[in-house]
Amino acid sequence: MKQPRIGALRALANTLELDFTELSDYQYQAGRFSRSVYAIGEQYFCVGKRPPSPLRMSHLHALQWALYPDQFWAGKANTIIWVASQP
Repeated sequence: MKQPRIGALRALANTLELDFTELSDYQYQAGRFSRSVYAIGEQYFCVGKRPPSPLRMSHLHALQWALYPDQFWAGKANTIIWVASQP
């Protein structure tokens, strides 16, 4: 039997062991990036096929985005989880 796909944000919440409804509490300055970025501790996360690109000048424009090591849930959502840390 084929497993149902899960949404990209639910994949991020599952990977970070957060409740899906709690994820919006971590959204970083909405509107500064081409997609939602979530700040948890000293790390920034987003989901999508490519890393986010800044829409406006900000101190985050220099972040180096990399694949998050755990892509289990992302694979089920047919997406990629990206992570960056403060330089």
